[in-house]
Amino acid sequence: MSQGFYELLAALSSEDNGIRSQAEDKYASINGEQKLQVLLPAIADVGLSDTQRLLGAVLLRRTITVQWDDCWQPLSANETNNVKSSLLGVLNNLVFGNVPINVVVTRKLVDAIAELARRLLEDAAELNAPNHVWPEILQFLFQCAQSEHVDVALNLILNCPSIFGPDHNKYGDNMRELLVQSMGEDKPMERRGLAVKVVCNLVIEDPDSNIVKSFQSILPQLIATVGQYSVQEENPDVLQAIVEIQETLPKFMKPATVELLQVTIQIAENRDVNEDIRTMAVESCVTLGESLPGQIRKKAPQAIEKLCLVCLQMMMEIDDDPEWAAQTVPEDDDEDLPNVTVVGESSLDRIARSLGGNTVLKCIAPQIAEFLKPEKVWQEKRAALLALSAIAEGTAKSIKSILPDLVPAMLPYLQDDHPRVRHAACNCVGQLSTDLSPEMQKMFHSEILQNLVPVLDDQCTRVRTHAGAALVNFIDDAPKSVLMPYLEPLCQKLAAVLQQHLQSTGPFMVLEQLCTTVAAVADKIEKDFSSQYDLFMPNLMSLLKATENAKVPENEDLRLLRGKAIECVSLIGLAVGKEHFLADGHGIMKQLVNTQQDINSWSDDDPQISYMISAWARLCQILGDEFHQYLPLVMGPLMKAARFQPQVKVVDPDDEEKEDDENWEFVNLGGGQSFGIASAGLEEKSTACSMLVCYVKELGGKFGDYVEEVATLMIPLLKFYFFDAVRCSAAQAIGPLISATAESKGLDAAIELWKHAFAEILSALEAEPENEIVGFLFGAIAEVSEILGKNFLGNEENTAKVFEYVGNRLTEHIERSNTRIKARTDDDYDDEVEEDLQVEDEEDSFVLNKISDVFHSSFGLLGGALLPFFEKFMKDQMVELIKPQRVWSDRQWGLCLWDDIIEFCGEESWQYSDLYLQALARGINDQQPEVRQAASYGVGILGKCGPQAAQQMLGPFVEQLAKVIEGPLGRGGENPEQVEATENAISAVAKILQHRPNTASLEDWLERFLTWLPVCEDTEESVNTYSFLANLLEYGNATAHAHTNRIIYLLTEALTSGGLEEDEEAFERVKRICGSVKDGNRELWNAVLGQVNLDRLPADLKN
Repeated sequence: MSQGFYELLAALSSEDNGIRSQAEDKYASINGEQKLQVLLPAIADVGLSDTQRLLGAVLLRRTITVQWDDCWQPLSANETNNVKSSLLGVLNNLVFGNVPINVVVTRKLVDAIAELARRLLEDAAELNAPNHVWPEILQFLFQCAQSEHVDVALNLILNCPSIFGPDHNKYGDNMRELLVQSMGEDKPMERRGLAVKVVCNLVIEDPDSNIVKSFQSILPQLIATVGQYSVQEENPDVLQAIVEIQETLPKFMKPATVELLQVTIQIAENRDVNEDIRTMAVESCVTLGESLPGQIRKKAPQAIEKLCLVCLQMMMEIDDDPEWAAQTVPEDDDEDLPNVTVVGESSLDRIARSLGGNTVLKCIAPQIAEFLKPEKVWQEKRAALLALSAIAEGTAKSIKSILPDLVPAMLPYLQDDHPRVRHAACNCVGQLSTDLSPEMQKMFHSEILQNLVPVLDDQCTRVRTHAGAALVNFIDDAPKSVLMPYLEPLCQKLAAVLQQHLQSTGPFMVLEQLCTTVAAVADKIEKDFSSQYDLFMPNLMSLLKATENAKVPENEDLRLLRGKAIECVSLIGLAVGKEHFLADGHGIMKQLVNTQQDINSWSDDDPQISYMISAWARLCQILGDEFHQYLPLVMGPLMKAARFQPQVKVVDPDDEEKEDDENWEFVNLGGGQSFGIASAGLEEKSTACSMLVCYVKELGGKFGDYVEEVATLMIPLLKFYFFDAVRCSAAQAIGPLISATAESKGLDAAIELWKHAFAEILSALEAEPENEIVGFLFGAIAEVSEILGKNFLGNEENTAKVFEYVGNRLTEHIERSNTRIKARTDDDYDDEVEEDLQVEDEEDSFVLNKISDVFHSSFGLLGGALLPFFEKFMKDQMVELIKPQRVWSDRQWGLCLWDDIIEFCGEESWQYSDLYLQALARGINDQQPEVRQAASYGVGILGKCGPQAAQQMLGPFVEQLAKVIEGPLGRGGENPEQVEATENAISAVAKILQHRPNTASLEDWLERFLTWLPVCEDTEESVNTYSFLANLLEYGNATAHAHTNRIIYLLTEALTSGGLEEDEEAFERVKRICGSVKDGNRELWNAVLGQVNLDRLPADLKN
């Protein structure tokens, strides 16, 4: 077979695509074991060309990587030993033989041998083998290290960092000495760079080994080598290795952060250096900032300022291009920019978010101000404006304080002479409107709109399009009250520009943007857009009519425009409501129906598809139940989009760059493998899935005919790990699907569907990597509990699993929280670190919230029967959450969980009183209102339905609550959390006064209690409080009789405050009491009417 295989190797190298393709098919048909048998002789055959031997080595490595079990496992021990000795023999001849060494062939063979060693050592480690599985390779490595062929030894270590086997620590001194020597000033630069990469790989391979710690002593030589190698060799690979080690083990570089920043900044600012090197140097700086922000803020503040300046200077490396302004076809704004310019801008964004807004703003604000001077060239002004856009999100808290100076300095550039400056100014206004909302809109609405709206007439198409986009950003995050005074003139202007471009039939990119801008106005203004409806709808209907043939290939340019028009029309309809929209609705529906009928013949990348899918969902919201008649038309294309399966493949990392399709994304899995996924179609799939959730929510039982089909699709998507948003939609669909099934097919059918869905949710919870989606999965369980009641847990096994997963997630949460607590004692801790830690706390609290929902539902339905599961899986974690050293969100949700134990387990809850009573007492006085609210609620529940043994504790609790209500933590605060916390405290006292009168008597407390009212923000506690007062009057309480006038006033006020609106029974009861006073005591009633808001008083209570 040898000769035939040699011919095959030659064909695989052919430049003729046909010959090469046939050869690839033939080679693919050979099994792994046979490949090994034919590749080894080919690599060893000195008679073959270097090209063929090189290809043989490459194919050998790939075979070992991809077909390991197929090529190696069938071999006997003798055969494997022969393969290993043959490979080392060939390499030994290449390295130490008399024939001049071919560096490329040698290196590829080293790669293959290192891959074989890696797989062998990996298998041996799984078996806990005590000895090295291939000692001969170590002997060869040391032989090379002590010769002129050090590079061969270094490449073996580079490609197989585990090559020293189970006793790697004993080789630490040898390795360190080898690497120090290899990085010596007198050594070839390629070897020095190779040594740096080896250090990085060894550290990443085993970050906890003693060897790694010893390597920190050679950081000075390593950093010096990085600087010299990168400039002289013009290769970014060493810098890339530094970036990888910073991402994996940032503490390794911590002792030398200042020196590393100095070197990499020098490389980045050197315009004589290759662009790829400079951008990788910036990446190294930014990654260091992301991994060690506190260290850099304290040790290298000057470096931050220098880095910001370097990024700004990179953003200025752009030439004037007259064709840019003439562009009328939409394209990515980065497409015509040098990569170094794009990297400079994106790096500023990351710097601001990682190093902290206050720090970065102080460094970059003077530089931006300098570049914004009128006499500066357009590149400088453009860079300054885009830098502001880039840092806005990361510096939001700090930059808001300088808005009065910033906005007047920025707005004039909307009229700059150069179109790229005007374009950048539009970008800046739009980005700041998003990142600094709503303060930006509230403070400068007049100035921004007066300067931005005229740019819709800019002579440059790209600029006026960007002005429309900036308006969308401004509108999206502006309070409706800010926009209302400008509604008329703004809509007049938009309508005029739309009319003008319709008459001139383009440019399409402007029309597309105008549709989006008009839609944004309608979406924000909602019902009040009705006054502007007739200003836009005739032109939009004409636009839909004019783009009917967008599906025809020669009219492809119309597709996006039609999609935008469809989006605009449907958003306007949603804003103005069903009654107003239906006047044109039938014509619009006819247009959409006609379009929808041909949708299956459209190309998969037709943008109309996603717009159609979203538009139908909005129409469903507009029409409500009536929409179900259109389901047969819309469900087909929607399900097709939702069923989309992305292409995936596993490739050699070296082959990634051969993939010429930019839609492929790769993740290095290690072990010589990269996982690739084609991202095209994923957004559309996500949109379709979210629309399905919309349909089933809106239509309920009328979606019944499609429940089975949609459930069959959506439930498996709980594990669609390619795209987070799809899993979110899948989790959010479960509750509505169960509800729709119960409505359309009965409770038994809903329970059957839930059995299947529940099993998949439990399985997904076990593997889900994203905290947010864990929250949605728990949320689905809680939602279904409200539909199915006591049946929702199914059986004891499922109950145990739910509590086990909740307990596991709480344990993981506590571990993350402990890490944050420890970070607050770190040397690098500062205000910027605290901001980041608080963000992480908030993200974690979302899951705690959803866990609380599940816990509340479960105990609310099943009560004390669940205590054995609580004892086994959750008790310890819940005790930990309420400890005083934990962050406030932990204490809040921990108390909420204990509140449920008290509320739903009654007498049985007293066995845990030693665990929760002290936490409740602490919580009442907590500085954080959310914690006070949870504690106050718990004390109230303890009084209302807690154990009888709690009686003796309630008196001191009432005294404690009174001090809080009347103190600075009570009515003194303005934030809603403070108000609701106080109202919970008031309601807690009401519960104790009502249900435990022997603990706190009305005679002692009622007069004081009445001074604390009203309670109206927390509607649940409002109902409880006023129901208590109603009881006192209806039951003729003697103590209350003395305060009748005050109580009647408070009850009447409750009818006007909105506090009782959500409880019809309580509202009618209070109204009945007030009505009896009106009929029986006119003097009192007239006095009350003089103190309340008559406009909100029920009509039958007015005089």
